[in-house]
Amino acid sequence: MENEMTENQLTTILRMFSMILDGCQDLEEAKGKVDKLLVGQQNNPGDWTTAG
Repeated sequence: MENEMTENQLTTILRMFSMILDGCQDLEEAKGKVDKLLVGQQNNPGDWTTAG
């Protein structure tokens, strides 16, 4: 099975980034929020609702 992203998946990811950036005052805050999501995803694979 190849690991290809569909157009819908890419659109969803870009919308998520947009929502993260909308709520941030600066780049460091945005990076922190993304890092928190990544840590949560590593601890609970497949569950993007967990933010750490």
